Amino acid sequence: MTVEDEVTTAKALVNQLLRSDIEQTRFCTSELEDATFRGLTTRTSLDAIKNLIEVATPATTVKFTLHLEDGSCVIVVVGVSATYSTLLKEIQCALKSTVKRSISWKYMWRHYGLECNGVLLEIPRHAKSPVLDFITEKHNVTDFHLRFVPRRSSKS
Repeated sequence: MTVEDEVTTAKALVNQLLRSDIEQTRFCTSELEDATFRGLTTRTSLDAIKNLIEVATPATTVKFTLHLEDGSCVIVVVGVSATYSTLLKEIQCALKSTVKRSISWKYMWRHYGLECNGVLLEIPRHAKSPVLDFITEKHNVTDFHLRFVPRRSSKS
């Protein structure tokens, strides 16, 4: 093989790689322009992105019904692999769009816990396992009802 043939082969390989990179970039751009990903910011976590992808596919979602003190209900939908932290963030987003007043989430999560189908969820906030792993141990149901419950004070 001559030097000219090697140069021609190298140029063809580089052009092929560039074309595949351009195609991949176009695909990623079209995916990001999809309605599923419109709310993303540069600070969006990988867990949040995974949750958006799962929520976009109905077969991989779990619906929680959050019952509020005033008797109203808010539907929160997360992916099956959503962590407890992701569930809490989705609850915050759902309530921000429903409740018309400001909520101190730091106060809420410090003073209130979540109860699912009558069982208090005692899940470490930064647990990396899917929230369903913790819930389905205690119940064998597919209909999840959440409500806020006051945390017990450790002071006597």
